[in-house]
Amino acid sequence: MLDVDDAFVGGDSSRPGEARAAVFGDIEGAGALAAKVNAVWRSIEEDLGAGRNRLKNVHDALGEVAGNFRAAEGASGG
Repeated sequence: MLDVDDAFVGGDSSRPGEARAAVFGDIEGAGALAAKVNAVWRSIEEDLGAGRNRLKNVHDALGEVAGNFRAAEGASGG
């Protein structure tokens, strides 16, 4: 589960949209708070994207290792 949207699949909640100051009512600094919330979501999405990319690279490398192993095994006759 390396996608933010995956966290909301099958649940009663939906993925929140872009936070706006109005969500926090009339509190002082609501705009800054909304900006921080949005920055956290972007950071989470970027981190998960990097994780997905690394896992894909590992998956591809393992496939290559397995292929090399099969080729070597075939070349040795065993």
